Amino acid sequence: MPVHLYGQLAQHETGRDILLKTGEADRLLDLLRDSPVPLDVHETSEIKSALYALGHIAAVVDPSLLPLEVLPVICRFAECCPVLSIRGTAYWVLSLVGGTEHG
Repeated sequence: MPVHLYGQLAQHETGRDILLKTGEADRLLDLLRDSPVPLDVHETSEIKSALYALGHIAAVVDPSLLPLEVLPVICRFAECCPVLSIRGTAYWVLSLVGGTEHG
C-alpha cells in the first residue's frame, strides 16, 4: 500500500498536532460533506483525494481525535455515490481503516 503524507504525519506526535491544530481533518470532512455529485474530473479528483487523506489519517490516529462523522461520511460515498471510481475509492479507504487496530 502506498504511503500518504497525512498518514505519515499522523504517525508522529508533532505531525498529529499539526493536523489537529490546522483543522485539516475538519476541512477534508467539510469538503466531502458539502460535495454535490461531481460533474467533472477536477471535482472527482478532489473528492477522491479527500477520501484518501482522511482514510490514511483515520488508519493511524486514535478515532477519538477525529470528528465522529468521518466514517459515516466515507460509508455514504461507498454506498451511494453514482460515480463508480469514487465508490471504489471509498470502499478501499474503509478497507484501509478496517484493517487497523482501531478499525
